[in-house]
Amino acid sequence: MTELQDGGTVTAARGVLEIDVPSGATVWFKKRLEGPYVLEYTATAVSAGGPNDRVCDLNNFWNALDVRSPDDLFATPRSGALEDHVKTYYAAYGANYNTTTRLRRYVGEAGVRPLIFDYTGQEPYTSGHFAFRTVWSHFRVSDFRVWRLRPQHP
Repeated sequence: MTELQDGGTVTAARGVLEIDVPSGATVWFKKRLEGPYVLEYTATAVSAGGPNDRVCDLNNFWNALDVRSPDDLFATPRSGALEDHVKTYYAAYGANYNTTTRLRRYVGEAGVRPLIFDYTGQEPYTSGHFAFRTVWSHFRVSDFRVWRLRPQHP
């Protein structure tokens, strides 16, 4: 599922997801994930002179749900802009022209996006959807894998 703020292209072929967008885009993994799990992928920023070839802004959402339809993330349309209706963990790499990298916990309320670092939550998000998020950029993502971790028992 792809949300595009102002157009652009998102394609998947031969094991490569290509995201080439002039503004905000969120590309959702359709399957809801239950934790604990591991995500692994290779992301390559494209810098070949295209209009969106800007080497920055690769972000991830995980354990995401939309507070307006918590049982079905895809039941409520979203615009491709970064929205506050989503409860999720969010990691941003190279944001703001590669000046910031941050980890946030979105709580589903407008403007409430606390930064977190070494974090053990009182009410952790343990399931939900994963997404790639980017703004005005061009990326190729390959080797995407998800696997469940076995809980450690003492």
